[in-house]
Amino acid sequence: MQKSATAKQRMIVFVDGTGGQEGAMSGYAWTIPSVAAMVQWKAGLTCNQAEFWALISALRWLPKGSCAVIYTDSQIVARNYSGEYRTSHPNMLPLLTKVRTLIKLRNLDIEIRWISRWENKADELLRRRIGL
Repeated sequence: MQKSATAKQRMIVFVDGTGGQEGAMSGYAWTIPSVAAMVQWKAGLTCNQAEFWALISALRWLPKGSCAVIYTDSQIVARNYSGEYRTSHPNMLPLLTKVRTLIKLRNLDIEIRWISRWENKADELLRRRIGL
């Protein structure tokens, strides 16, 4: 089967976040290998919040109407997005809502897949930035 000339090419995006105890350094990163990357530090995030912020940041960067497969090592993010998990946590629900809203408003075709930490290129990016 041939691809149609109008078929959109899917971008490959990796996202990751790191959080910690109160006062610890936290942040998030995303990368589209050989295209773009971003690391942002933001105090006071839990690991799960940082993972969602990485996804939100990547979604904001993608051009409107884009197709992307987004890889995350967070089962919480992947399974909340797919609906396999349900969240009602007051810190997480607004982030999931923001993800869904961005996808809809920006007309994005998004697939989110879970991968291991060792496969996550955004994890590598964060580790290099914090010297691990």
